[in-house]
Amino acid sequence: MHLNTLTIDVEIEKIIYELQNNKKKKVDFIRNGSKCKVILKTKEPICCSTFGEYKHLATFTLRDEYMTLAIGKITKIQQF
Repeated sequence: MHLNTLTIDVEIEKIIYELQNNKKKKVDFIRNGSKCKVILKTKEPICCSTFGEYKHLATFTLRDEYMTLAIGKITKIQQF
């Protein structure tokens, strides 16, 4: 995950839902080009804020090697 200047490994812990025709649908995997809500887990605490608090510090990209997999925003933060 790339969050501003931070680069850290994350794990998709759970897929909450995928948006299909403006309806929330439970899925087992995410298709290319779809919008979804997931829970990401880091191995260590990071400094970030939610999109509602400060938009510029709450956007991230998920990358693998040189390929961008996803672009997202942080909507909720869980404490360790």
